[in-house]
Amino acid sequence: MKKLLLLFLVALAVVGVGLMQTQSAGAEEILNEACSGAAGSSTVCKTQVSDNPVSGPGSIINRVTRVVAVAAGAIAVIIIIVSGIRFTTSHGDPQSVNAAKNTLLYAIIGLIVIIAAQAIISYVVTRLYS
Repeated sequence: MKKLLLLFLVALAVVGVGLMQTQSAGAEEILNEACSGAAGSSTVCKTQVSDNPVSGPGSIINRVTRVVAVAAGAIAVIIIIVSGIRFTTSHGDPQSVNAAKNTLLYAIIGLIVIIAAQAIISYVVTRLYS
């Protein structure tokens, strides 16, 4: 019964994260008119972000990376919560405490790997397509 309840709560948390929606923001490119004519050779206009669908701000690679990182991060946080529950329910049993410590350690290492992977992918895409 406890496993079924835990499975239901984990499934609910995963589905709940997927159903969250963010508020969209209306952004306007203010440099288009300002960079026409002789002003186009200024430093600000030269560093203007392009609308590249591969590596631009809303690119496919950045979207996929963000979705995978959020999903993996949510799973890691759930594993950390489960590890905390295992800590509290171990009642001093050395094997249970050790298993909970290992679970917590691996979940934290997983979060670090997720953050590093997202940073590396972002850096490579920016350098490769700029």
